Amino acid sequence: MTGGSITGMGNSQGTGIYAAGDDVTLSGGVDISRVKTGVYAEKGTFKMTGGR
Repeated sequence: MTGGSITGMGNSQGTGIYAAGDDVTLSGGVDISRVKTGVYAEKGTFKMTGGR
């Protein structure tokens, strides 16, 4: 995913991105907010560039 945002309901529950058995790449201004867990990867590869 490049650019954009994922915003939860603000109740500190849920996961922004859930990946199971695949590759996830975040780069270039992806904003994940208002969730309990930003990214959860299970049996896959997670790559993030330019995070803060």
